[in-house]
Amino acid sequence: MKRRINVLSFILFLLLGALKGQSYSDIANLKTGNYENSPAPVVGLWEVTEVTVGEEKLTPTAKWFQLLADGSMTSGNGWVQNFDGSFNYDSGTKKLLQASQGIVDEFGAFNVTMTKNGMTWERLEMETLVKVTLIKADKKPLAPWDIIVGNWAIESQNINSNNDDHPPTDDFLEFGSIYFGWDRRFKKYDENGKRIETGIWHIEAHSNWIWLISDKGNTKTGFDFKLSSQSLELEDKGELQTLKIKLLRGN
Repeated sequence: MKRRINVLSFILFLLLGALKGQSYSDIANLKTGNYENSPAPVVGLWEVTEVTVGEEKLTPTAKWFQLLADGSMTSGNGWVQNFDGSFNYDSGTKKLLQASQGIVDEFGAFNVTMTKNGMTWERLEMETLVKVTLIKADKKPLAPWDIIVGNWAIESQNINSNNDDHPPTDDFLEFGSIYFGWDRRFKKYDENGKRIETGIWHIEAHSNWIWLISDKGNTKTGFDFKLSSQSLELEDKGELQTLKIKLLRGN
């Protein structure tokens, strides 16, 4: 149970920025804290490359932090910003304290270690060591939900039996292309360009899994996916057979 609480608290910090505790000014003014709004060396845009909670790796997708010289701070995942707050960096103790809407992070400051390629943040959360590894970035990293937006044309699709003794069926819907909108709506078209289905798409935050929820009957289909800037592979593995669809980016 303690492990589940630790994991939940850390995910809330990274993805939602849900911070509780004493007021920001109270913490910053503590004689023992001596926190300062210092522009160096933590100021800049940073990409998270690894997160460990105890012995578990819990690296979020396309996570970034941007710390400005005026003490303001934002963070998000891909093009989605989900934190807007401030920070204090103590150059003497090398501690980084964060706050949101005037409320200081309840788990306290991170110990900051500058490295050749970036920096690491470490602190204890409920007696569990949390370590965040970051590198300096020129631009915000793209997440799968950013890359997938646009039109994709089918190159091939097939169904294969998971067992040799079970012949695959061919009762799956053929379509020519699919459009993923920035508003999380999708549209499917047949080979003649006629729209045949609409719905909502959603990509899981911590896995390569996409849901297609059709407007017709509110049916829900999930796919494991592999994605690059120009190709998309979808796989739906059932109990008896597996559907694979390969798509290329269209115009």
